[in-house]
Amino acid sequence: MKIFYIEDPNGEYFSNDGKRRFTKLIGNEARVFLQKERDAGKNRKFLLTETEERDVDDLYDEIYVEIPMDSVSIFRKPERRKQYVKDCEENSEIETISYNAPLRDQEDLTIEDVVSDSLKNVEDDALHEIELEIMRRALKSLTDEELKIIHALFLSKKKLTEEKLAQEMGVSHQAISKRKARILKKL
Repeated sequence: MKIFYIEDPNGEYFSNDGKRRFTKLIGNEARVFLQKERDAGKNRKFLLTETEERDVDDLYDEIYVEIPMDSVSIFRKPERRKQYVKDCEENSEIETISYNAPLRDQEDLTIEDVVSDSLKNVEDDALHEIELEIMRRALKSLTDEELKIIHALFLSKKKLTEEKLAQEMGVSHQAISKRKARILKKL
């Protein structure tokens, strides 16, 4: 059953802020009253609330509250958006499916599982590419000798130890260690 709270200066129900008063009309009583109002050219606007009341049969009733005419657009905006989305879906060949619904061929896998995994990989790949670009720019700032040391110690397929690199370059192990620390600091 539908219950209407109609704004009435003599009503027994008050708004939360106490500034508005309402009269409660139920079922046929509400239908008759609203029809008389329409016939008299009065256009009242109501908002279906999420509040529920149980009737004597323990069924839930739909509750409508009259809203001021100057506030109609504020309250109707979500409804208009929902209708717009529905119209777009009907006019397109796109099927709307639930993000949490199981995939047709695999009951234990949802779209969320598939999309979130692929998004994670895309994000990781993008971050990795950014880090590589930063590393390339940093390596370009090195001198040829510094680049040779970093390449031999870190980037080569056959990485050398500091001792082996020191022997190849004809310098002490301590010199290579100090150069490596200075280069890493520079990077």
